[in-house]
Amino acid sequence: MTDPGCDPKAQNRDRVLALLFAQGALSKPQLSQLTGLSMPTINTHMRDLSDAGLIEPGEMLNSSGGRPALSYRINPAARLAIGVDIHRDRLNLCVVDLAGQAVHFRAVDEPYADTSEYSSRLPGHVERFLQDCAIPRGRLLGVGITMQAVTDREGLRIIYSGIVPTAHFDPAPLSERLGLPVRLCHDVKAAAQAELWLNPGITNGVYVAMSEHLGGALIKSHRIEHGRFGYAGSFEHLTLGHEGRMCYCGRQDCLETYCSNEALLRGETPEAFFAALREGGDPSHMRRWDDYLGMLSRGLYQVWLLLERRIILGGELACMLEDEDVARIEQMILRYCTFTYGDRGIVERAVVLRHAAAIGTALPFLAAAIPEQARPIEAWPAADPNPTN
Repeated sequence: MTDPGCDPKAQNRDRVLALLFAQGALSKPQLSQLTGLSMPTINTHMRDLSDAGLIEPGEMLNSSGGRPALSYRINPAARLAIGVDIHRDRLNLCVVDLAGQAVHFRAVDEPYADTSEYSSRLPGHVERFLQDCAIPRGRLLGVGITMQAVTDREGLRIIYSGIVPTAHFDPAPLSERLGLPVRLCHDVKAAAQAELWLNPGITNGVYVAMSEHLGGALIKSHRIEHGRFGYAGSFEHLTLGHEGRMCYCGRQDCLETYCSNEALLRGETPEAFFAALREGGDPSHMRRWDDYLGMLSRGLYQVWLLLERRIILGGELACMLEDEDVARIEQMILRYCTFTYGDRGIVERAVVLRHAAAIGTALPFLAAAIPEQARPIEAWPAADPNPTN
């Protein structure tokens, strides 16, 4: 967006655009009333926004007398971004619009390999996807890549990759082939960004990814909290067990080793496990689920005791949770608590349960197209010249 501090016209145009993002649909008279701008000025800004493709006509509004006014709304397809979610056995690709929705999605059978050949194949998969979806290149703002690796706040480099090797992973070929900026994002933080965008009621929270590996992200003042070095929220490495289980980080008995898919599923799919659990025919499924929840609640109690932020359950396993499961997790956490809590509702299931990481890694590009006062999440920051301070 144009810097509104240097251009009064741009500042007023962004005020109009921010109201449309915040309110959903407004008429020109409503915009004039809310901004204090004259109708001729509103008409000029609306014409500029329409010419840029950012807004489109909506519905006729109810009238209390006189001619009904036509509403206007954001055109979600005006700006798009690409999300690339890298897994060990596949790629998840999506195109995300200004509403934070994945308007196109594709899973590609491409096992990850830490080789230059893998990096050189990646652009071809994305290009074919965009061609098949007939996406206008002029609307694309950038490509977000997410994987099971911690990245710096600016999305420029991987700073820790204990699960997947990344020594030879190079996003440059993708940027060069598409002619778009590419940024990197930790998969759990990306999923938390999707939740922030589409669940505006969140102010502070702890996002918990119940997936192949356990993961966490902290939300503070409606922003992802990265911490000093970028590792904030990694509660999965709390040491709570005593069985000597080896974690991928090199330590023993991290919470991850008791609350990963491997610990729970024993080779089953989540769908198969929960189907057997609900049927109640095999007691081993209930024992495994009890053990999983027991360790998870112990870990989340430590987080709750330190932060007192709502706990948001996302990830692959959260898709399988029922209301009774969420209530049980909350009860188990509160059972550990030193203090009494009159209000409940400290644990909830995420709003975005499918493809959250792929969606979330694209969103900071789209945030940059929204006036700062109305952004659901932060846009990508400028590179920090001194990231350790």
